Amino acid sequence: MRPDSTPRAPAEANAAILGAASLRADPRLAERLWELYGERFDWLGRHHPISMEESQATFNSALLHSDTQTLATFERGRPVCIGLFMTGLAACDWLSPEFRANLEEQAAADNENLIYFYGLASSTKAGAAHAEEVMATFARTLWRTGKPCRLIFEATNLSSRYIPHLVGKWVHGSGYGGFAPGTSVEALAQVDFWYLKATS
Repeated sequence: MRPDSTPRAPAEANAAILGAASLRADPRLAERLWELYGERFDWLGRHHPISMEESQATFNSALLHSDTQTLATFERGRPVCIGLFMTGLAACDWLSPEFRANLEEQAAADNENLIYFYGLASSTKAGAAHAEEVMATFARTLWRTGKPCRLIFEATNLSSRYIPHLVGKWVHGSGYGGFAPGTSVEALAQVDFWYLKATS
């Protein structure tokens, strides 16, 4: 994503920006963020050939990592939408060190900020405007740095059919920037899972 010199009438960008230090000091809020995240993702564990559920410990290791910035919107004091973004890949210990180093070196060579998009979750009762506000706030924070951004995210074989399209749509509609000429959303790597089916 390359920032525009002047924002183009961006969407509302008033989501709360929560740092790891403030969340460590507020375990009750951290617990509510986990409840929201788990509510939206635990069903994947029941409807996917591999487990898509994360433990609370795994979520907290990302939420409370010093590289993580959490953006959240609230209704009546309770979080209804959150997005987690990491300024680097240090917390992504499921990626090989060589793969992470290669991405970091590429971003540094191109003078780009490297951001890992950990995830976005909204309450079933929250409208789409909440997710748009979280993403608009994220775009604004990137715009303020004045540097291009290389955004990394993961998708399954099913979500890859629509997630890259949504990311591209968000970049164009954010009001703060767009794709650099000749670039687009592209796959960096793929992991395949195979299973053996017992026969009688």
